[in-house]
Amino acid sequence: MPVIIPAALPATETLTNEQIFVMHEQRAQSQDIRPLKLAIVNLMPTKIVTETQLLRLISNTALQAEVDLIRMASHVSKNVSEEHLTTFYKDDASRAARKPAPRPLPTGSWPLPVLES
Repeated sequence: MPVIIPAALPATETLTNEQIFVMHEQRAQSQDIRPLKLAIVNLMPTKIVTETQLLRLISNTALQAEVDLIRMASHVSKNVSEEHLTTFYKDDASRAARKPAPRPLPTGSWPLPVLES
């Protein structure tokens, strides 16, 4: 089933070349299917590579999955541009205000801050 991601995400081209069904947000909104909503907290230093690997795995399910990439406001990334983070990632504070929020799927071993519900 398709993975719903932004059209400009670098992983989009790689996944499309691998014949993985990628659906862009605009097309997904026109369908009458409720996707599984996933929030991924990517703490790995190689964010773009990790995004591609995780999306590849998620695409092997029978469910349509809508993925939100989350960044910790308290963490400064050294290995990816701020532009990439600003464009494709949502910060944890904005996610905490959203109800109902999917539970985050952390990657890496960085300690996560506790979010108030």
